[in-house]
Amino acid sequence: MILESVLEELTRKSPLCQPLIKAAWPDLCTESRLQLIDAMLVLHMSRPPDWLVKLALGDAAAIVRFWGAKHAYFHHDTAEERALAERAEVDECALVRAVVRSPSLTIELPQLARLLAIRSDIDMSLSTLVSFLDAGLAAGIPGSELAECSEEFFLKPGVRAEFATKFTNGMEAHTAGSSMKDGWTLARKAEPELARSLAWNLPTKYGMGLMKAEELLQMPDIVLQYLVGRVYQTPEQQEVASHVLEHPERYSERVLNWASNQSDIERPELEKHWRRLSISRSGETLDAILEVKDQVTALESTVREGIGKRRGFFGS
Repeated sequence: MILESVLEELTRKSPLCQPLIKAAWPDLCTESRLQLIDAMLVLHMSRPPDWLVKLALGDAAAIVRFWGAKHAYFHHDTAEERALAERAEVDECALVRAVVRSPSLTIELPQLARLLAIRSDIDMSLSTLVSFLDAGLAAGIPGSELAECSEEFFLKPGVRAEFATKFTNGMEAHTAGSSMKDGWTLARKAEPELARSLAWNLPTKYGMGLMKAEELLQMPDIVLQYLVGRVYQTPEQQEVASHVLEHPERYSERVLNWASNQSDIERPELEKHWRRLSISRSGETLDAILEVKDQVTALESTVREGIGKRRGFFGS
């Protein structure tokens, strides 16, 4: 990694910036080159300068070429942009070739391009995802590929926070609720891989839509299993889990195990994972926040325990 003081010297927006970076580039490791590209994005309004993209596209490491192409401006407005685009389009790495074409999400795309389209579309909605998955299911796209597309969407920063949005626009709230209900309908008929992803990730309340417990209880076992066992809990999910435990004779052993938190998943790590997905901040900041929250929770518990012992000692 590049020292912060060195990074500041290299990326200062001055006439020396370009010659300094070009001089340093050959001796930087892959991680440092990625770090440098990211730092330059801040200075150049979310796009690196063409000369830096050219350096990145000439790199031996595919991830560096991808990172440069990912943030580049390939609108063919200048001869330099056209040359860079042509270079990226024939790159030996499929990731680089796919990202430079910036396609919209369609079922006709190869899988890698679909995943990149999902990740790159910052405005992609649940409605768009569900419509794509439904069309993909009808077209015979393998469930494993559709499940990957589903996971790529739900794991995007801020998506889970979006599910808690309080809409002020009635039409947007209606569309959000409808897309959620369509997602659960899709989960009912989907192949196991996609059904698991949707059951694990879909909200049960979104916009004007609400999935009642009695509706969710009609889902197939594969959906119920992941719904009752997921860490990101909702009142509707808790009601479903309670009903399952109250009527064990109606459900499979696997569903019962997940409802009673007896599955083999590592719940503490998953809890931190879900909490992290609900916030849109840099990873290091999030880790620090979560660590502090965990320490505060532990401290509160210790203090309460100490107060309880003191009260017992004094007979109060």
